[in-house]
Amino acid sequence: MSDENKVPNSEGHEPEIKFSINDVIHDSRHQFLKGHQLKTIGKIPSHDMLYLIIHEPWRNELIENDKEVDLALRLPEIEHFYSKPAHTIILIVKSSAGDLPTKAYSTTTKIIDLIQLVIKDFGFDPNGNYKMRIEGSSENLKSEETIHEQKLKDFTVLVFTDLGKGA
Repeated sequence: MSDENKVPNSEGHEPEIKFSINDVIHDSRHQFLKGHQLKTIGKIPSHDMLYLIIHEPWRNELIENDKEVDLALRLPEIEHFYSKPAHTIILIVKSSAGDLPTKAYSTTTKIIDLIQLVIKDFGFDPNGNYKMRIEGSSENLKSEETIHEQKLKDFTVLVFTDLGKGA
């Protein structure tokens, strides 16, 4: 962006645009930044994935390293970005004990291993009969398949269910 397009604010200073990366607020005097510049500002490895958060029902936008982003698009709101390592997916897991913190899992993680993580994190009986399904679906995920094989997407809500000892 050229400097002639910048309009000084009331104090005569160049305006700053605020934005967040992984919940940390940053600011820029430039309206347009590329993905690699945002990663540098956010101290994110260049091979990690960077997303612009888009409000539902729309999908978050992957920002490639050479893609230019308009930080002033939704002013006075600020743009929010998050990163994740390549080949991971962010899942939301719900159970009768509450929700696990939203976090990234490797796409090669098997559903059975994800179930074991929930059992451990919530202190459920390791001898129980547990299944996992996508919220709104009645069909359980196949425990021997991976997250990738199940074609799960970022921010999929999974429901962890105890089927009981007799099921």
